[in-house]
Amino acid sequence: MTLTSRTFHPPKDTEPLLRELLTVQVRFMLVGGLAVQHYCPQRTTTDLDILIQSCETNATGVTDALVRIGFALDAEMVRMLFAPGPGPQQITLHPTIPADILTEGEGFDFMAHWAQSDRTQTLGLPVHVASPQLLIEMKSRFMREVDAQDILLLQRFEAGQAGRPKSAASLRDTGA
Repeated sequence: MTLTSRTFHPPKDTEPLLRELLTVQVRFMLVGGLAVQHYCPQRTTTDLDILIQSCETNATGVTDALVRIGFALDAEMVRMLFAPGPGPQQITLHPTIPADILTEGEGFDFMAHWAQSDRTQTLGLPVHVASPQLLIEMKSRFMREVDAQDILLLQRFEAGQAGRPKSAASLRDTGA
């Protein structure tokens, strides 16, 4: 996991959600367009995609966080999000909150990807951003036009990073 000082800007409307997820100690990573923006500032987005580690503790935490920010919660929605299954699950909080919450399916090693995530701050909050490799893997599944563009941006970012020494702003962090 790397600590960086890159700047990126999620929709301001998502700050309460991020703050509450952190308060109740839900383990998550930012994914989607905002995560791409973290590595490639020219990318713009109007929403927030959050990948949650699928476990009972996080299911309870997500439920608590949503209730705390006044989101009208359907308990069945959250149960389905965290139900074991072969593929990814998603709940959309639009239009109330410009955000989507996702979990991955069986065989996805969240902790391995967590270890490769980029630790940074946004809106004054500490967050983890999925690695470029994970973002490329996730976007390759859908291949919408925007996903293809994101993959190209991330590949260019990775090519530009190859062989570069770590900057003073990029510190190695071995904590979880």
